[in-house]
Amino acid sequence: MPSVEARIIARLRGYADVGALVGEQVYGGFARAGTPLPYIVVTRISGSPLNTLSGPNSLGDNECRLQVDCFAGKYGDVKRIADAVRGALSGYTDSGAGITSCLLDNEIDDTDEPTDASNVVTQRVIQDYIVFYK
Repeated sequence: MPSVEARIIARLRGYADVGALVGEQVYGGFARAGTPLPYIVVTRISGSPLNTLSGPNSLGDNECRLQVDCFAGKYGDVKRIADAVRGALSGYTDSGAGITSCLLDNEIDDTDEPTDASNVVTQRVIQDYIVFYK
């Protein structure tokens, strides 16, 4: 089965409200320098198999924290993208994809300062999801 990150990326790319705002621009780990705005990056922050008091879980259940970063040039745009991502992921379950639970744990507004002479600030919303999966 694909990685949990790949399954979440597929969910976001296939969700109409997200696609209407970023198209196919949903990436794993990072977006290349110069990627046109808007876009989304999904990164695994941590994770482990679920254990019981007697040892490893025999059902193959796992837990991880995924960070979903939404990027856009305007604050209103990045907030719309974050709302669409929340609609796609918060409360998401899919037995076919092996996702048993996906819940929003935290959300932060941020900005990325320009790295060139453009003086253009990139608006960013950071969302953390706790995902249980097989």
